[in-house]
Amino acid sequence: MNVQDLTPKDVFSYFAEIASIPHGSNNLDKITEYCINFAKNHNLEYRKDEAGNIVIYKPGSLGLEGHEPVILQGHLDMVCEKVEDSPINMETDSLELMTDGEWLWAKDTTLGGDDGIALAYCFALLASNDIKHPPLEVLFTANEEVGLMGAHGLDVSMLSAKRLINLDSEEEGIITVSCAGAARITSEIPVSKQKLNPDDSVAFEITVGGLLGGHSGVDINSHRKNAGKILAELLDWIFNKVRISISNFQCGGRLNVIPNTASMVVACSKDKKAVTQTIINDFVHLMKKECLSTEPGITFNVKEVDVPAEGSSPAGTRQLIFALMECPHGVTEMSPDIDGLVQTSINLGRIDYSNNTLTMSYMARSNADYGKKVLIRKISLLSEQLQGVMTIDTDYSAWEYRLDSPLRDTMVQAYADFYSEVPIISALHAGLECGIIGEKIPNMDMASIGPTIKYVHSPMERMNIASAKRSYDYLLRVLEML
Repeated sequence: MNVQDLTPKDVFSYFAEIASIPHGSNNLDKITEYCINFAKNHNLEYRKDEAGNIVIYKPGSLGLEGHEPVILQGHLDMVCEKVEDSPINMETDSLELMTDGEWLWAKDTTLGGDDGIALAYCFALLASNDIKHPPLEVLFTANEEVGLMGAHGLDVSMLSAKRLINLDSEEEGIITVSCAGAARITSEIPVSKQKLNPDDSVAFEITVGGLLGGHSGVDINSHRKNAGKILAELLDWIFNKVRISISNFQCGGRLNVIPNTASMVVACSKDKKAVTQTIINDFVHLMKKECLSTEPGITFNVKEVDVPAEGSSPAGTRQLIFALMECPHGVTEMSPDIDGLVQTSINLGRIDYSNNTLTMSYMARSNADYGKKVLIRKISLLSEQLQGVMTIDTDYSAWEYRLDSPLRDTMVQAYADFYSEVPIISALHAGLECGIIGEKIPNMDMASIGPTIKYVHSPMERMNIASAKRSYDYLLRVLEML
């Protein structure tokens, strides 16, 4: 079955076109050009601001021209992740879409359903001449996946509406009305080094992979392992019995992705080679046993490599291991008000040890600003203790629950009419642009919906086709009622 055979045909046709255009974060020139050409070809007004955000305007349909306008909002960029041996260059190549009629995915890469389906919905709406809707202000934001940068730079003069439907949720049947605030934090720790002698030393490159990874907000409570933390634990095991020197440690990339692979180079004296190998083998055996139910695909690769010219000194090794073991990762507090909701968490998304410096980068999230402040303080204290420095790249507040929401009431009624059941009203432990937009435009009435998408931000990402159709039809029902 081909993607073009899926229904709604117009939605999936646009999704396929979007997937053919490379549009990872900070690589948006072509998708931006596509949006602008779309507006011109359909004789629709548009504006673009300096942050790369685009708004396309469409008058209300017959009979709804005088209704209050509504903003439909999604983001232009996708997270580009792929399996380790994939030859695809996601900076330049199209995605290879695959479907079995029930699910849609991309071969060996992320699908970009987050947030390509929002773009496809909006293009289908904007191109249609027979859908009932109020005046539309369709907002495509730039670089959401790298700190919600488009929303931060949004020129709000492009917008007049006071109600907004965000199309960046990934579970059908849920209307999201609140989300976590977040901060991107970097800690830099100095690590002393020493010269290594290749005549009396041996070095191993150790790589862990095959982990599930996933979204650092949505999946943070799913017991998924952090590849960097696994190697930190292995380092500690070795260091308890063998004097070692660490020459390199690399893990992760995007701060909103739980790292699924990491590697390091460790050196020891030649007379400790056998005992080091035994320690590594014992650790691998126990870790695979630990991960039977949560990370069944975990892999380890250990190979002997040339001894590097330099590595951490004994004091530097101790400092590096202490930092990696003590740095926070995972859920720190569950919500006392909403059953099952993570209130505060932190993702150790990137580790880079090179050039005498250990750099650890985090995404801290909280649906309560207090929890986020505590996490920031913990990282600050750890950095100070190790003579390092901490910096904060972005820091934004949570989107708080609104008691009085006419938009939410309409969406609940439309849901009951369409599905013959009541939707779940939920808060999300992840960053949506609603929080930032709400800060910029006071009294904005907002809600977020979307179809069911699994394993977001990982090469396993897949979208349920029937859910995508129902969610689109439901959106049309909402617009008709607005």
